[in-house]
Amino acid sequence: MILNNIRAWFSASGVTFREAHHEPTRTSEESARARGEELRIGGKALVIKVDTTFRLFVLSADRKLDSGAIKQHFSAKKTRFATPEELLEMTGLVPGCVPPFGPPILPFPLYVDPSVLENPRVAFNAGSLTDSIILGIEDYRRLAEPEVSGLRWRPKHHKVKPGNKWQPTSIRFSRNACKISLRWQNCWKKRFPLRDWTTP
Repeated sequence: MILNNIRAWFSASGVTFREAHHEPTRTSEESARARGEELRIGGKALVIKVDTTFRLFVLSADRKLDSGAIKQHFSAKKTRFATPEELLEMTGLVPGCVPPFGPPILPFPLYVDPSVLENPRVAFNAGSLTDSIILGIEDYRRLAEPEVSGLRWRPKHHKVKPGNKWQPTSIRFSRNACKISLRWQNCWKKRFPLRDWTTP
């Protein structure tokens, strides 16, 4: 059982951790409430198939996954979540209870977003929808030995300034609309050159 394996690993490593037993939780928000922690403390672990390889990505629970960033980072053509059937076959787990560890707990390369490491601790469902563990971030980093991916995924409700790398579709659309509008104005200027185009 994954939970027992984690307990044994932590105890053998001499780390202090806290356990919380709660009602089944399937979302990050439900888990945060059950643990009595802020949403950002949660470590959201996602098994993603990148081209032909399954990899484990961990980000703060208040962040949103950006598949485009993963594709760019790995020069990959395709990404997708592991299906529930694949996850069960590879780990014996169901979605929502994947802990944020690669070997020796799970058989995947581990990539952690810097947003996780900026917090004083990390909380996660430990192989069970009803059992969480809260672990100090330095102990997590020492035990997990993750690759810090550098994939700065944006918060779920992040407002992007013009010029930033990540821009929502609405901003891109607005810019395209402006370009189209300018083209029409140039066209009308040629047809009606005497009009003052500097005023509304």
